[in-house]
Amino acid sequence: MDFQTIVSAIRRRWWVLAITALVGIFVGNLVSTHDVREYTATTRLFVAATGGGNSSSEAYSGGQFSEQRVESYAQMMTGQQLTKRVVDRLHLPMSADELSSKVDAAIVPRTVLLDLSATDPSPERATDIANALADAFIQYAGPLETPVGESTPRATITVVNRAQIPSSPSSPNVVTNAVYGCIGGLLIGLLCLSLIPVVSRRISSAEELGRLTGAPTAGPLVMPDPGASTQHSLFDASCPEESEGLRRLRVQIDAHDPAPQVVLVAPASSGRAAAALGAGIAAAFAETGRTTALIAADSTLDARWFGVEGDGPGLADLLSGRSGFDDVLHNTVRPDLVCVPHGGTHAIEALLSSAAMSAFVDDLRKEFDRVVIVTASVNDSSAASVLSAVVDADLLVVDTSRTHRGEVARAISEFKAARAHLLAVVMAKVVAPERPQETSKGSR
Repeated sequence: MDFQTIVSAIRRRWWVLAITALVGIFVGNLVSTHDVREYTATTRLFVAATGGGNSSSEAYSGGQFSEQRVESYAQMMTGQQLTKRVVDRLHLPMSADELSSKVDAAIVPRTVLLDLSATDPSPERATDIANALADAFIQYAGPLETPVGESTPRATITVVNRAQIPSSPSSPNVVTNAVYGCIGGLLIGLLCLSLIPVVSRRISSAEELGRLTGAPTAGPLVMPDPGASTQHSLFDASCPEESEGLRRLRVQIDAHDPAPQVVLVAPASSGRAAAALGAGIAAAFAETGRTTALIAADSTLDARWFGVEGDGPGLADLLSGRSGFDDVLHNTVRPDLVCVPHGGTHAIEALLSSAAMSAFVDDLRKEFDRVVIVTASVNDSSAASVLSAVVDADLLVVDTSRTHRGEVARAISEFKAARAHLLAVVMAKVVAPERPQETSKGSR
């Protein structure tokens, strides 16, 4: 799977990202609602060296000394000796180790200031802990900084800002959790979109079909189901979109030089997609005034769709010698379009490679401007591979509602083995035509 496939999936299913992002935001807010609220109170300390002189060098040395002391003090703040004093002084219901995990000391960059923070579910207790820890540290550090035999410590620690009771919790952060939830939802959505083309066996776009087959593509086309109607409705006012799609395909076929006279239409899987497309493209050729013959080498193409009686002689009768050329040509309700029905209930694959079939195609070339032959599935029948030798071009029909990638790949392999001239791979989908609503009888 490449980057283009992922981008195409995002364009088609952008709503998946929207839903997963909203779900992520909802989960983030849910976490914020159920998390225990904690408050953080901060006391700021100032560290200064004592006994410094008035010269600039002595002042600089005192500043360096204070910065070094601040780094040491930050590490000492969370020690058990200090936290135990605070636990005892405030009678806290926790151990010294537990309190150590609730306090933190941070150096203000490029200063000798030290921020001492305490976090607790109670804002009042967080404030008491921060202030008590600051006082305990000042008492603890004084003797440490006083040399033996002297009464003045080398560094003094002063409370600059005592902790105040916080008015809002420091955690959970509703905005942060919502942002993280949104990002997580988008990542999950992208993962789902990237996995859909891998897990799904269906072909979802013409671009994907082109990469799979390496052949020109057409469509997707929506075709009326031949089995759901007794009359061909293409190029009528009821099917404007379907008609325009077939006209575009006709133009694409005619654009080849030389334009193919005999075209084979074969599906990659079973179904009525190829029959519907073959009938439609034949009607599209006839619409331009060119004499066109539609040959049903597959029983799924019902000649009655064009007003031809179903019990008339057809291709099977011709190839078996029971009928002649003119006997199997049936006029349809479409001007300039004749149809050769299947003409039997048995498979005719064994007869398609006969000399009679080759002669029949030669006669059709002489009598008609365009010939369209519809066969059974390339993967289920040898008809398409056999007839590829006597036609000018092949159209492989991929039914987007049922054809899988493996079936398309096998069909392409069959055509390559037969050295067929694959003109295009057409995406098509068969849908039942809408029926007009019946008016209720007896309405007043």
